[in-house]
Amino acid sequence: MTDATPATQRFRGDSSILRRSFSSRTSPLRLARPVRDPAVEKAGQNKETEMPDRERARDWVRRAACLLASVVGAYYITWRLLFSINTDALWFAIPLWVAETFGLVSSLLFFYTVWDTRSRRPAPAPRDGLRVDIFVPTYNEPMWMVRRTILGALAVTYPHETYLLDDGRRPEAEALARELWCRYIARPSNEGAKAGNLNYAMRQSSGDFIAIFDTDHVPMPEFLDRTLGYFENERLAFVQSPQEYYNVDSFQHHTDRKNRRTWHEQSLFYRVIQPGKDRWNSAFFCGSCGVMRRTALDDVGGFATETITEDMHTSMRMHARGWRSAYHGEVLALGLAAQTAAPYHLQRLRWGQGTMQVMRREGPFGARGLTLHQRINYFASALHYFDGLQRLVLYMAAPLCVATGVLPIRGANLAFVVRLLAYYGASMVAFRLAGRGYGKFLATERFHMIRFFTYMRACTGLVARRKLRFKVSPKAAPGSADRRTMLPIIAVCLYVALCVVGGTVRLALGHDDNLPAFWINLAFSTWAAYLVAAALYATVRTTDFRQTPRAHAGLPIHWVTGRQTGIGVLVDVSERGAAVLLPHGSSPRGSVSFQLEWPGQSLAAEGVVRRWTNVEQGILLGLEWPEAEGDDAIVLARLAGELTARHYLLTFDRPWDRLGLLQLRRGHRRSARRRSLHI
Repeated sequence: MTDATPATQRFRGDSSILRRSFSSRTSPLRLARPVRDPAVEKAGQNKETEMPDRERARDWVRRAACLLASVVGAYYITWRLLFSINTDALWFAIPLWVAETFGLVSSLLFFYTVWDTRSRRPAPAPRDGLRVDIFVPTYNEPMWMVRRTILGALAVTYPHETYLLDDGRRPEAEALARELWCRYIARPSNEGAKAGNLNYAMRQSSGDFIAIFDTDHVPMPEFLDRTLGYFENERLAFVQSPQEYYNVDSFQHHTDRKNRRTWHEQSLFYRVIQPGKDRWNSAFFCGSCGVMRRTALDDVGGFATETITEDMHTSMRMHARGWRSAYHGEVLALGLAAQTAAPYHLQRLRWGQGTMQVMRREGPFGARGLTLHQRINYFASALHYFDGLQRLVLYMAAPLCVATGVLPIRGANLAFVVRLLAYYGASMVAFRLAGRGYGKFLATERFHMIRFFTYMRACTGLVARRKLRFKVSPKAAPGSADRRTMLPIIAVCLYVALCVVGGTVRLALGHDDNLPAFWINLAFSTWAAYLVAAALYATVRTTDFRQTPRAHAGLPIHWVTGRQTGIGVLVDVSERGAAVLLPHGSSPRGSVSFQLEWPGQSLAAEGVVRRWTNVEQGILLGLEWPEAEGDDAIVLARLAGELTARHYLLTFDRPWDRLGLLQLRRGHRRSARRRSLHI
């Protein structure tokens, strides 16, 4: 302890992480990965010829579904144009047909991208002696977050240098770097935002390879061991790995704790789309959790500073110069997702506007040197942000038909309904199968409603000539939902409600002589109303009033309060507090102290009781203490990082949907369902 006063003697633990030589340290994070079972490995070897055949058969089922959906979709769109356009209402019919055509084109590009997502062969072990730098750029993130990421970077086992790139020029960040024995770089200005920060650090460092982690992503010790081997290919520019998030209760997550499943809005991109792009040498760097070759960066003039999406822009330039890329599908870092709606929208707006800037400046069809496959894949990524305009048309069409009786379709009869259902049915089945366990239709549609207006705003970046500011999304900002993010959804809600009321009155007065069309459009209006309700509920229910996210523990402790003592459970822990479970009959007063013993870690702490809840398993206490500093903060940050990785990898690192994987039978079945504690 740096201070012996009673006020600071709240935490005691193993702070050996302060040793200067981090490259040789063995971290308990390695326990996060399942232990190999020789019996299971032997059984797997016996089936090594069977499994590839089975997986190939599944791939052909997926491809058949994609081909069928494509043919049915092309037939439907062609039929709509030639035989069903209402020429008396072209102002309405043409925009709706364009919106439907946009949906078909997006589906075709998706099927093309994910046609083959077979993972790469694991890279060989990297040779010794490679010079590697790890960059952690920061601006205004809280110190607990910076500390967790720096500790994770220092714990990476392959020898390297760790740099904290502080664009906020904060004395506390410099002090933290000095305390943790990592290098500190602060430039005199903020020109070029994150890209400028990285370029400045490149001039102050000398590593042949540069690993980059945003401040909210904590790398695992084996990160470099699993990725550096790909660089045996001397034309490989970068390796990207998935970005997964440990706060599975965030705004962008859908989590089923009972069945130990979680899905987030970017799951499909990182688990399916990026591997598909990798087949076409089109996977792009995503700003974090990747390794770059310095010579490749030098070849394109460093990180692109002309746009606010330096990652995609730099990747496109590297591909145009003939460099190759690799996507490693294993989770090697865990991040913090936007906990509430406001930072989620801010982040998506920046991504969308930056992509539009890239399209305006170079674009997939303007950049020389890209292959045809690369042009198609970059175009598909950019087209995604025009989804907001398409959704607006679709949300408005059916209610407008209900309210006015004006139809964009000539002859809305049974023949039209059959074709429509065939098209949407084939598309939904193909999406689920092509999603390989990550294609959640309802959740995806809910996020379409949530972000449609943000994507519409992002499209202005295609024509805006003013310089856009790089805004850092405050992922750890506590609070409730920002009501302003709900205004576009509320506007759609009011529009649908007024149209339905108006249409009902018109029907009651006998002014609608096409009842089938009325009921069909009322059904689509009801679907839009459902999406509105789901989007509003998701926005309102996601709140977070904790200053730091808790790490799930589930570990035994010995606790003391007053004259009582006993054995309990540490439910979760962070740098500012913990939740502990005590037996029924306990009477905690004021404060509770506890001691944890865990392989590789020990912790003794004391906190003030802020919450008391009787649950089935006992008494759940919420403890709080002042944010730790010095050695105490290192002990808690290290413990939180290790518990977070262990819990995520053993609990949630699996696809959500077995049907999408075409795995219709369970590989095993538990004899009894585990009981969970809900807090």
